[in-house]
Amino acid sequence: MLPGINFPTTATQRTGKLVTTFRTAVRIVYLMFLNPNASPADFIPTLLRSGAPYRVLSPLGDATPHPLVDQPPYLATRHEYTGLNLNDPGYWENYKSNVKGLLGRPYARRFLSLGGILWCLALQFGPADLIDRALAGPSSDVTDWASGDMLDGFCDDMVTPADKGILLGRSLRGSETCWPPYDLWDASTEWTGRWTDDNESWFQSHLSNLSDGRLNAPKSRQVWRKLFKPAPAVISEELAHRGTDPLARTVFGQLGHSVDCEPSWDLAQYEANT
Repeated sequence: MLPGINFPTTATQRTGKLVTTFRTAVRIVYLMFLNPNASPADFIPTLLRSGAPYRVLSPLGDATPHPLVDQPPYLATRHEYTGLNLNDPGYWENYKSNVKGLLGRPYARRFLSLGGILWCLALQFGPADLIDRALAGPSSDVTDWASGDMLDGFCDDMVTPADKGILLGRSLRGSETCWPPYDLWDASTEWTGRWTDDNESWFQSHLSNLSDGRLNAPKSRQVWRKLFKPAPAVISEELAHRGTDPLARTVFGQLGHSVDCEPSWDLAQYEANT
């Protein structure tokens, strides 16, 4: 799975707030049970390596624009994306060019911690230093230009719907994409909260179809929804429903944790106890 990609084993962000989905949270609780002296920060490289969704909100510093330096142009246009002409036989080369430009931006590190299909695409097409940037903390887009998520004294990079549209290869009309929409992927029975061999096998097969420039490889949201069926909202113990976030939420609550908000850990608290 993901051959040739090397992931660091040591966390670099050890302060701030780690925020996860319930699926990821159950995994962290289990890892901490096996390693009682560890900090949740120790498992961030593991989450990144597996494609699990998470984010680290870092303490908000003095993020103010430089008065004598022009803001990077891409920050002014990051909410704009006209779409890809998927009827053009050369659409795939155009897609790769768009994605290369996107993933070279400092804030693109955020794609890796979103997990799932966006994580995989960022790894496939991103620059060699993207993994290190993902683990290093907020980019210059946040620290120098205050362009990101600012939440209760914490900050992190963000990606816009337009950014996701570029990475997923959204069409000019917006009705088709080269890759399944993130929300459909995240809610489907094919996604268990971490990247699997089956996910990788499907990805490589679809990548081959796109690389050949096949005009039928991109699909409408309706077709993607049929291919990636949503997990039922009703909690079930059936095998196909295990690993869903609703079930993980129940398990997380049974382990004695609050389920009234997103699971989170104050990393500085663990550092103070070491």
